[in-house]
Amino acid sequence: MDALHDDPELARARRGDQVAIAALFDRHWPTAWRVAMSVTGDEASADDVAQDAFVRAVRDLGRFDGRRPFAVWLHRIVVNEAIDQRRRNARAARLRTRLAHEPPQTDAPTSSPELIDALMALPEGQREVVFLRYWVGHTVDAVAAVLDVPPGTVRSRLARAMATLRHHPALQSLARSPQ
Repeated sequence: MDALHDDPELARARRGDQVAIAALFDRHWPTAWRVAMSVTGDEASADDVAQDAFVRAVRDLGRFDGRRPFAVWLHRIVVNEAIDQRRRNARAARLRTRLAHEPPQTDAPTSSPELIDALMALPEGQREVVFLRYWVGHTVDAVAAVLDVPPGTVRSRLARAMATLRHHPALQSLARSPQ
């Protein structure tokens, strides 16, 4: 049995037909969400995981070989997304705890729950450079070496992070400090 040949809708979706993609979504969303819910245990997380899995599945439809049913392939993606989300959440929780209990090594303001929330809301790349620069106390060049990126990338990520966080009163001294 070849799922691609047995399901014309799937074949059309693979060619980029938006109506077919929407129909696949409608048909498979309920079970994909239930799989996500079974792994995450949380409705909001299940929504995010199932949605991310669908985006990934549609993006990777060209790699679907059709030897197994589409639902099985999709559910494997859902489980992988849920596991990845759980890992990201665990890393974020560890970082949040570390930020709350370790004072900054530079002239950064004392950690406050509001500051930590603002930092945790940053994209990961920006959060990494802010943490390494201000909490660990690395120079821009050292941060670049740790992350294996050019110093200019570190500077741009710091600038974007500071622009995002500039409105936060606890970060005013960071925004003015030399990078």
